[in-house]
Amino acid sequence: MQGEQTRLKMGVLQWSGYGSIVLEDASHQIVSYGAPFKRVLPAGTYTIVGRKQKPNTFVITDGKLTEL
Repeated sequence: MQGEQTRLKMGVLQWSGYGSIVLEDASHQIVSYGAPFKRVLPAGTYTIVGRKQKPNTFVITDGKLTEL
């Protein structure tokens, strides 16, 4: 129907560490960021690639800020 809007489910990741990190989402798309940063990401589960510390996975929730 014309005029309908689709709301995207997004959350915010705030990374306060140093260096760069590589994130992989559930569909295996990989992105890298230089820290520190704050980014809007689609809601879902993400893995920090190459991180030996646990937890290396986190969840972005719709409308929420996730701080790592």
